Parts: sequence; C-alpha cells; structure tokens
Amino acid sequence: MALLTLAFAFAGVAGPASAQRQDSQVGSVGAAQIWRVTENGRFDRCYALFPGPGGGTRIFFTKDRQYVLTAPNVPPQRGLLTIAIDTPRGIIGLDARRVGPNGSEQRVLVALNGNQATQMLDIRSNFTLTVDTTRFRYPLGNIPSMARVFESVENCTNTNSGFRR
Repeated sequence: MALLTLAFAFAGVAGPASAQRQDSQVGSVGAAQIWRVTENGRFDRCYALFPGPGGGTRIFFTKDRQYVLTAPNVPPQRGLLTIAIDTPRGIIGLDARRVGPNGSEQRVLVALNGNQATQMLDIRSNFTLTVDTTRFRYPLGNIPSMARVFESVENCTNTNSGFRR
C-alpha cells in the first residue's frame, strides 16, 4: 500500500485529498538539475532531473531514505515492463510499472534498493538506461561520476527534512 501511495505521489497524481505539489529547482550538478518537492506545503523529497524527451529521467531520494527512478513513458510492449541501467559493474535489470493517468502524463517507475543505487555510483560520462526497447542516454556533464548526483540529491533531502549525520 505504501509503495502504491508513493507511486501516485511520484507521478504527480492527486490522491483522495487532492494534494498540492510544488517542485522548485534548488541547484544543479553536472548536467543534472536538483529539485525539491513539497506536498501540501510540507517537504516530501528531492530529485535529480536529467532533462530530455518525455520529461527526462529523475532519481528521487525521499525523506524515508528510499531511492526511486522515473523515466519517460514508452509504447506498451508485450510482457513485463522493464528498465535496464548500464553501469561499469554490469547491467541492473528491474521490473517497472507505469504510474499516473492514462495518456502522456504517465511515467515509468522503479524503486531502487541500496545495492542498486550503490552500483550506479560509478557511472561515468553518460547515464544510459533502456525502458523496454527504448534507449535513453544522458550526459553527466562536468562531473567525474554519478556519485556526485546521488550526493547532491541526498544532501537536498537531508537538509530539507532536518536530518543530520
């Protein structure tokens, strides 16, 4: 149930209480933009946006310490909806699902566990993922690795949720 609620929140879909969502850009690191999300006037999560077609790809870090990745919607295929993320340590293969209302606002969502997020830290130069058969490639820009992106998103969430190490 919590993951379903989380999926609707990430898709920007209003739940029964008709939540008011506001996204504010708070910085950037390399080619990624860092955004803060408030729901009903309260901080909820931060994300890194890699701009591109279909709304780009976003890596979220929630105040509950969860990583979530959303990618652009792709035409339906037969069978499972999957995301494959290229990393120097091999490909991360994940079962995904569509979230949001029918139509162009849908996104593809996967939750990342800690090991999967850690495997992504060594990505260099380009962040490449495949949603079903559609490949997306995002340059990292002037940063040495994806670790800087994860650090920026975590710092944003930690600062805005009052978490201190």
